[in-house]
Amino acid sequence: MHGTLSSITVTTAAGQHITVTPVTTCAFHIRSSYSCDLVQAYSPLRQLGAISATEPVQYVTSEHNDWLYLSTADAEVAIDRNSGELLLRSGTGERLARQFPSQLQHEPGESGYYTEFELRADESIYGLGDAPSLPLMKRGCTVPIRMRDHNAHTPVPLLLSATGWGMLADTTEEHEFDIGRSRPDRIRYDRRQEELAYYWMTGSDLNGLLKTYKDLAGPPALLPLWGYGLSFNCNLQTTARDMIEDALKFGREDIPCDLIGLEPTWMEQPEGAGRDRPFRWHPERFYIPQWMPEGEHTFMGALRRIGFKLSLGLYLSQLEDSAPGAYEGSDTGQQRLYSRVAPLVRQGVQGFHLCSKKPYMDSAQSHLPLPQHEAAGEAGLTDTLRIGKELAEGYAAHTGKRPMLSVPAGYAGIQKYGAVSSGGTASPQLAVMNAGLSGIPHMSVDMHLHTSEGIHYAFFQPWVRVNSWAYWRHPALLEKKLLTVFQTYAKLRYRLLPYIYTAAHEAARSGLPIMRAMPLMYPDDAECAALHNQFMFGDSLLVGAFTGRIYLPSGQWFDYWTGQQYDGPGFIDVTVPETAGGPLLVRAGAIIPMWPDVRHTAEGVRTEQLELHLYAGCDGDFELIEDDGESYGYLHGQAVTTAIAFRDEGEQLSLQFGARQGSYPSMPVGRSWRICFHMQGRGAPATVLVDGKTRRKRSGGKAKTKAEDAWHFHRGNGMVELGVNESADRTDARVIELHMKDVARSNSMKKKPEGQARQNEAAADHNRLTMVSEQFNGMNAHNGPGTEEESAPASRHENTIVKETLDLIRQHLDKEELTLQYAADRLHVNSSHLSRRFKQETGSAFSEYLQAARMERARQLLLEGSTVSLAAQDCGFKDASYFIRVFRKHWGVTPGELRK
Repeated sequence: MHGTLSSITVTTAAGQHITVTPVTTCAFHIRSSYSCDLVQAYSPLRQLGAISATEPVQYVTSEHNDWLYLSTADAEVAIDRNSGELLLRSGTGERLARQFPSQLQHEPGESGYYTEFELRADESIYGLGDAPSLPLMKRGCTVPIRMRDHNAHTPVPLLLSATGWGMLADTTEEHEFDIGRSRPDRIRYDRRQEELAYYWMTGSDLNGLLKTYKDLAGPPALLPLWGYGLSFNCNLQTTARDMIEDALKFGREDIPCDLIGLEPTWMEQPEGAGRDRPFRWHPERFYIPQWMPEGEHTFMGALRRIGFKLSLGLYLSQLEDSAPGAYEGSDTGQQRLYSRVAPLVRQGVQGFHLCSKKPYMDSAQSHLPLPQHEAAGEAGLTDTLRIGKELAEGYAAHTGKRPMLSVPAGYAGIQKYGAVSSGGTASPQLAVMNAGLSGIPHMSVDMHLHTSEGIHYAFFQPWVRVNSWAYWRHPALLEKKLLTVFQTYAKLRYRLLPYIYTAAHEAARSGLPIMRAMPLMYPDDAECAALHNQFMFGDSLLVGAFTGRIYLPSGQWFDYWTGQQYDGPGFIDVTVPETAGGPLLVRAGAIIPMWPDVRHTAEGVRTEQLELHLYAGCDGDFELIEDDGESYGYLHGQAVTTAIAFRDEGEQLSLQFGARQGSYPSMPVGRSWRICFHMQGRGAPATVLVDGKTRRKRSGGKAKTKAEDAWHFHRGNGMVELGVNESADRTDARVIELHMKDVARSNSMKKKPEGQARQNEAAADHNRLTMVSEQFNGMNAHNGPGTEEESAPASRHENTIVKETLDLIRQHLDKEELTLQYAADRLHVNSSHLSRRFKQETGSAFSEYLQAARMERARQLLLEGSTVSLAAQDCGFKDASYFIRVFRKHWGVTPGELRK
């Protein structure tokens, strides 16, 4: 049986009705009850707007004995029609999860429905919201999903297993998870209704599960670029004059900053300006002449001229009832809510932060209207999802730009509309990591400004805010030592913004957070499973939070502050300099783009100069993503990508960065790069080549030649520095090579012609690729549903990913867009994880492997009589001249010479 957009329903021997609906190729909606009236297509999360997937899903069904199977291209659910047991399998047939038959429970004063999932002995469980009181790895915990009596701003009912399966509870009622606490081999899910509903998901690992959740619930919002800079909230009693003075202090203290925020006391009646009444500025503290409420003459115009954006605080209680009926599909409520803030936006407001006058556990409750067929009662759910949606969509429709919207609490789906903020907690890093593992990549805890450790941690959050509130927390008021620490981190944050913004694009594209818990990046390292005082910031930076003891995964690592080199795996004790507040390490093979020093992001967006820092010891790949920083043009192709590849072969280091691909209206016309190779312990190179031409060495403290005409070796930190400009026509890649031995002498010792050597090397590469491909043949065995056979070990599962990647390369060599990211998206895995796995299994980086395969195919086509133009097209090259250059570099001869 084949179908799309429909369900299958099974009635068990005990009279239980089970409905399975494929929602994406990796996710299924599961509903069960002993009353057939409740088993319908209705989904509380879909009604709420937390589920976005609507595309038809192709599936097939089959039967064997008592089992019924529903299979999509990437996953399968098997149902035992007799007992009601369910199994979840991957597309390759590996059993991922087992749900035991659901049960009704009748306890004194309560009734409900519960089910249990199998919990394997070595299984790690993550997610379930941002609660800092809970550990990173949730095994052994009972986790209530509610606001009251629970220290969580955003209790998301998303449970993720490191073995490749997850579930999202489909309810707006309070519920609870018991993760191996009552029984070490079971996960129990309880809810207070006589039915069960959840979404069952598959993924290659935690990264893959976040991608599946993104496809199911919708992509996280991409904040405006300036939202990733520094935000500052003024004191409650601030006036317009005080606000301008606070902004000017940042400039005087040489601290970059972008956003100034006001608490809700900016308005005339903060306690009573609720419901449908308009918001009005306080007539004395924020006076605006009514005859000229907009323009450069206002305090907002003055703020804008010195480079700042303005954000306003709004109490949740003022917005709760602004949109009655919004859940019935009418846009009347949205228009009414946004119409109240639209005059403020026209005056120059570019962000809103929602606030609570009461403790969030009490004030964040709301009453979600339920359909008539639902049981009577009220849904204890935060109202911020609806309010966030209406503000974000209203702002976008009004301005065409992304708002900076932060909320104090949320639920599943809030990631689509903005960021989550927290006023403070004892373990801020744990709250943000837990949020990232719950599908919320943009959470921040207000900076603990008065310790260097607090400053250090806060600047490596997805977004950064200093919140004065009722206190005096302006960094300009710090004593000198802490002020120096703050300046150091603020400048570093802004220099890192190209790196951070690229990670933000990846979060919007794949769900992978910017601040990444260690098991996201190192799923095969058992030591990383529960680490709660360190995390990866993007692909390459390892940050220690409130600790000096750090675990290093396998590989080489460099201390960012001192340059000292360490080898993992293992724990180390790190001593940081006085101007720093905690450990910061860089992974070997890292490629980190940086801006020069800027005062705010507007200067960075316009800059034609970028720095590129490369850390030797391993190969690396990076795709820099740039856009205008504020519009939605990136969703329609208005963005620029730059592919960068770094290779370390011991005696030779090479860097290749391609021409910028794509465009956006305000992109810089030219581009110059300051390239910095960090090569601690290797000494100066003998020769430096740029596009095959020898670059002169610059000696002495001052440059006697232009930066782009020479290179310099810094003996103190072992860094090679040189400048390179973008090619004149913006179409050619630039290649930089550092040879630790003299190139001329090395070439004179070669016995074979260069062309023959190239062919031999490429043939060896091709043979290796063929052997790797053959190695994986026959590894796609399918374990029959309903067996008790244990799942395949992790190595086999990962090998399957590499095999699928090899198949993808063979099938799509003619696609120009075939990149590492393209492959990762098609296979529902994180690109960085795929890159590491691919290199580990094949011995080659993805880009090298792809080019070797394309060049071998091109050679075969040409020898068979194909024209150069057709061979180029069949190998994924739109530009025949570029194809000829690549072919000649790879084989040592041109395509025309080969055909002769």
